[in-house]
Amino acid sequence: MRLQREQARLRRRNILIGLVFLAIVTLVGAVTAGGVMIGVHVLVDILLVAYVGALAQRQRRVLERHAKVTDIASARTAADPRRGLPQAPAEEAAIRFIAGSRGYT
Repeated sequence: MRLQREQARLRRRNILIGLVFLAIVTLVGAVTAGGVMIGVHVLVDILLVAYVGALAQRQRRVLERHAKVTDIASARTAADPRRGLPQAPAEEAAIRFIAGSRGYT
């Protein structure tokens, strides 16, 4: 799962770099050649702004989801009045499994 996230992050970065490069190239073309290149440059600029907006919206959703998710082990400890008492082995195994899958180990 972590590898897929890293690949997706690299893919998003590469797309952004490509769009910026294309915007620069079409800007140079629009300044030197004019005509149709101006329309192409405007189209590339619109795509770049839309992509950056989509990335920002995605980042907001990720941060919002992260803020809403509660660490189960912390929530259980805070809610349990017998905090200091040991938990059943099955509960402890479940908490370790969930905490480990989220990188809290």
